[in-house]
Amino acid sequence: MDTSVFRILVIGFLLACLPVQSFAAGKAKNKTAKKQTASVEVSFDANVGKLPPRFSGNNVITLFTALSKNYTRYLKSEFETNEVFQNRLLKLEDARVTGKVKYNDTVAFTLLTSFKSSYDADSQTMTVTVPFASIQDSDLSDAISYELPPGKGAYTYSSETIYGRAIEVFSTLSKTEKYTGSNAFGTKVKITGKVYDTFAVAVKSDNDLMKHSESITLTLSLPPEKAREAKATGNILLVGNLVHPYIGMGTYHSTATIDDPVEILDRIRYVAMELTDIRYYSIATGEIYHTQQIVYNDTDDNESEAE
Repeated sequence: MDTSVFRILVIGFLLACLPVQSFAAGKAKNKTAKKQTASVEVSFDANVGKLPPRFSGNNVITLFTALSKNYTRYLKSEFETNEVFQNRLLKLEDARVTGKVKYNDTVAFTLLTSFKSSYDADSQTMTVTVPFASIQDSDLSDAISYELPPGKGAYTYSSETIYGRAIEVFSTLSKTEKYTGSNAFGTKVKITGKVYDTFAVAVKSDNDLMKHSESITLTLSLPPEKAREAKATGNILLVGNLVHPYIGMGTYHSTATIDDPVEILDRIRYVAMELTDIRYYSIATGEIYHTQQIVYNDTDDNESEAE
């Protein structure tokens, strides 16, 4: 990438600041995740009581790539009525995305980025926290921020705005470059420019698990010996269904400061989903420690189901 990308807004870096919710917030420390490996994609069986050892779920990069290749198939034409468009989307649900995955199938993504867990031995309670961020894409945000009608279409809106959130699945540091930046006062500083490629799940947040907080919190009841195992091998699994408009793209850019001379450009790819549940499971054994069901439409009795 041309070094000029990093030099955008460098002159004004003294005034730059990061918002509270951003993908870049956790990347200033150069955190990266292990890359996913390609495989034949299959739908996820939501009824399984245990996962295979080393289960890695669907590959978010593979699904995003396949969905983006067929993007024109689920765009509304200006010569198409809303009814015709909705009917066409219904027919598309039986079409194949990639491998054995169809548009109406259930998929599951494992998180390859940071989440936090802590354990209280006295109460024998483990707390798992998954951060989420705002969607850095106006078109996808508009679509996810409304109630989707029965045909998975995004063009019939409800009167209440339901804002979308994004959960980071995979992120990698793609490029690093060092250069000198200066401000209007002539102060010079060595700046490190970083380019990240991030893949995330974009979801509606009209549920008790996400609507009134800045992160997802799971609470597990586990004895100490089981909690030790869970903390060492546990991972998060996002389970849900693909929804229109299926994908989106966005970027996040943060400028450098004198105190923190790091400039970040994050290229974000989203897969749009309606989450059905979030599971905490052992990568080593496949045991599911906890399943949190997700109920939408402002239901107050969103309860968790431990397994």
